[in-house]
Amino acid sequence: MDIVIFTGRMNIEEFEQDKPGEYKTLVESGKLEEYLVEPYPQIVIRSVRIFGRTALTIGFCMVVWIIYAMVFTYR
Repeated sequence: MDIVIFTGRMNIEEFEQDKPGEYKTLVESGKLEEYLVEPYPQIVIRSVRIFGRTALTIGFCMVVWIIYAMVFTYR
C-alpha cells in the first residue's frame, strides 16, 4: 500500500522513479532542496499502514455485505 496518500510525503528515490520529469525539472532549477523534509518516525509510518489496511478491510467487507444483501435478501 502506498502511504503517500495519507502522509503526502515520498522518499527521493521513489520520487525520482515515479515522476522523472518533475524530478529532473526540480534538479535543473535548483529547487529540489526546498521541498526536502525530514521523514516521519517509524511509529508514524507503521500507524498509517495499520490505518490504511484497516480502512481497506472495512471497505471490502462492506462491498461483500452489500452483494450478499442483494443476492440473498431481496425478493
